[in-house]
Amino acid sequence: MFQTADRMEAMIDSLELHFQNTVKKLTLQTDSDKLAELLLEIKRDNPNMTAEQENQFIRDMAVSGLLAKEE
Repeated sequence: MFQTADRMEAMIDSLELHFQNTVKKLTLQTDSDKLAELLLEIKRDNPNMTAEQENQFIRDMAVSGLLAKEE
């Protein structure tokens, strides 16, 4: 599929950039108030939640579209 390692690296970089842009777009479409409320409830039940886990939860919720802003 790829003739050179450089082309493969370029494709990987392109896909990563596309993924990051998609996550950013979905994050902007997320209702941040609802997300903050949900995160507070989650952290109440899980007081030892790490910053990494919190960030992953936020990304997962944004990408899922479950808390998308209503238009």
